[in-house]
Amino acid sequence: MEESIKQAFLHVDVIGPHVNEGHYDLVGPDGEIIMPQVWETMIQPGWAVTMHMWPMPEPTPPPEPPKKKSPYVQSDPTNQSWARTSRTSIPEEKVVKE
Repeated sequence: MEESIKQAFLHVDVIGPHVNEGHYDLVGPDGEIIMPQVWETMIQPGWAVTMHMWPMPEPTPPPEPPKKKSPYVQSDPTNQSWARTSRTSIPEEKVVKE
């Protein structure tokens, strides 16, 4: 019985691996869980058996992409090279004294 169930879900993308690991319950018509060990002695002809999957873990969200660093933000406060390269060169004006 277990092998038949595993074979049926072998190529099912999302729940197939969970079925293969036995993460399900088989429930008889009276709502009682049928354990695989007692399947042969407990199951009766004509029963409708339902398969209930165990809750699956929530998928982990993908990591956020790294944020781009702004060329205007100093990452090292002791490094002031960005200040020298970002200044505009303005010629000094001659000051006329009266």
